[in-house]
Amino acid sequence: MAVWDDYPEHVKRTSDILVEGIDFAALRAEFEKGDGNDLHPRVGKDGKSKDVPPKFNAVISSSALAANAFGAFRSDPSALSIAGISGFASLRFERKMP
Repeated sequence: MAVWDDYPEHVKRTSDILVEGIDFAALRAEFEKGDGNDLHPRVGKDGKSKDVPPKFNAVISSSALAANAFGAFRSDPSALSIAGISGFASLRFERKMP
């Protein structure tokens, strides 16, 4: 697993931050809809270059945690049960709120 030289807590390949079996291609469109901009390199200290890795690729990323914890239920949300609550009809990872 390769990491960014100046950011060892960030993996270079998004697939390396996900548990086996999570299809990032299927989730990408949902994360792109959000305001967090978690999937794209960020502006560096010089204010110009995009040399800071995407937030999603960090080992402390809450977005990656959500993808890993709930990604398996994306295709069948009805299989998800949280604290005895079940019967979910849909599952979204990013949603803009009014």
